[in-house]
Amino acid sequence: MIFFVFGFLVDDYLGNPIKILQRCGEKSLPLNCKKCHFMVKKVIVLGHVISYDGIEVDKAKIDLIANIPLPLVGKILSHR
Repeated sequence: MIFFVFGFLVDDYLGNPIKILQRCGEKSLPLNCKKCHFMVKKVIVLGHVISYDGIEVDKAKIDLIANIPLPLVGKILSHR
C-alpha cells in the first residue's frame, strides 16, 4: 500500500500522518519503517515524479525505454 500525505500548511501536514497512522492501527495494518519517508518535497513512484508541482512522468524512465535496443530478427514460424 502507498499513502501520500499532502498539506499546504505545516500544521495540516503534520496532523495528516497522525490520522493515517491511527487508521492503520485500527485496521491492524503493519507499516515498514524502513519504507516510510516524511517531509520530502519530491518522490518517484511507479515511474512518476510526485511533487508540489503535480504529477509528471519520470524523464529517466522515458530515456531508458527509448534506448532499449531493437530485438534481433529471428526465425519466423508459420502457422498452418
